[in-house]
Amino acid sequence: MSRFEHIPNHIRIQDIHNSFYTDSTQTTEWAFTDEDLPKFPIETKTLRIHVVTWNLYGKKPKDCLKELLNIEKVKHHIISIGTEECLRSIKKSTFYNSKSYWKHLLLNYLADEYTMISAHKMNALHLTLFAHKSIASYIQGIEYSEVRTGMRGTLGNKGAIGITFKLYGASFLFINCHLSSGQSQAKQRNEDIEKIVKEMELPKVRRFHEKKHKQKYNLLDRFDFVFWSGDLNYRVNQTRENTINLLKTKNLKALLKEDQLSIERKNTRILNEFQEGEIKFPPTYKYQINTQLFDNKKHRTPSWTDRVLFRYNKDHGKLTLVNYESIHGMMVSDHRPVFAQFEATITKKPDDIKDRGFVTIKSRCHGRCNIF
Repeated sequence: MSRFEHIPNHIRIQDIHNSFYTDSTQTTEWAFTDEDLPKFPIETKTLRIHVVTWNLYGKKPKDCLKELLNIEKVKHHIISIGTEECLRSIKKSTFYNSKSYWKHLLLNYLADEYTMISAHKMNALHLTLFAHKSIASYIQGIEYSEVRTGMRGTLGNKGAIGITFKLYGASFLFINCHLSSGQSQAKQRNEDIEKIVKEMELPKVRRFHEKKHKQKYNLLDRFDFVFWSGDLNYRVNQTRENTINLLKTKNLKALLKEDQLSIERKNTRILNEFQEGEIKFPPTYKYQINTQLFDNKKHRTPSWTDRVLFRYNKDHGKLTLVNYESIHGMMVSDHRPVFAQFEATITKKPDDIKDRGFVTIKSRCHGRCNIF
């Protein structure tokens, strides 16, 4: 088979030579393939966690979830699915932000084995958490919050959604965000993150206590396990031409040295207390729809805008990244989905917990949350 036989007719060969074309037939690597899910906490205190981020570019994907979540072969205790520009553009979502289509798509695929424990939307941003039915009854204290960073904090076109819960004595926080866009807006993205960390009201009881006593604590220090995903929108500090040339030689390491997020974290400006897996996949943005060809109309520099970062409290558990991937064959959007798979081991003893920071209410969602 020729390298170009599977390329759509509207893509010209000369465009490929002037850009960069990645093979859509490459397979996605998964951890835990064909392994049984250990019963928690009887057999193990280690949870399998799957975190997904995908900018949908306002599209309505149809048969995508088998490729995105792969639950036929890969089992997790917790699945976090964050989407940006979900179903509609940011502009259209300002007036109509229903996510019912996406909700039903997820439920129809996951409902046999998983329970939707929480979901929340803000403009075009969305975050949904599912728990395997074997552990759903152990989950308590589910809360959510949002922070708007658009137009000086007044609009939800950019910002973040956070969902937290407690499980077997340990606290978990999942954040999905969509930060300011633009090649030169790294400083604004840093400010977005600072605002999210400062203003996210989670957990609500503890935040109330801090405000009442005029105490200042870092949001991220209130949780044992924190997962930060989304379209962070950090770009590569290179011209499009230089980036394409480096991609043609598969020199990802040289490009990643120019990655704005890595630079900002290294200089301890933002999220420096987080970890990220090694990036071995091509840039996730910006592609021509339904192709593996980088967009050549707006001349965006190909970049790793879509990321998953994590941190944990070493006194209460351990968090191990076992896989960090993009799904390059999913071409309905101008972004590629990114996912990370983790093992979270809880060492915090439930009997010793005296944590006034969480509302201890068991989940009553069971897939019927009135949040859409």
